[in-house]
Amino acid sequence: MTAEDDCCAKLPTTEPQRRLAPTAAQTAQIADSVPMNRLGTPEDIAHVCLFLGSESAAYVNGQVFASDGGWALTGAKMPIASLHSQN
Repeated sequence: MTAEDDCCAKLPTTEPQRRLAPTAAQTAQIADSVPMNRLGTPEDIAHVCLFLGSESAAYVNGQVFASDGGWALTGAKMPIASLHSQN
C-alpha cells in the first residue's frame, strides 16, 4: 500500500486528494474538519510505515492504523458528500 492509496489520510499532494477536493476551498474545508487543523503529509504516513516495519511493532497484529489527524475519531464532522453537493 502506498500513501496515495489511503484517501482518509487526506494527503495534499496526491491524485486522490485532488479528485476528492479539486478546489482550494474544498481542500480548506477538509483541513478545517481535521482536529489537528491541517492535512496529512506523505511523511505522516511514512512514520506509520517505519514504525510498522520496525522491531518496535514486532508484537502488533491485526490492527488498523488511522493516520488521519484524529478525523475519524471526531465522527468526520464534514461528510465528503457535502463537498460534491456544492459543485
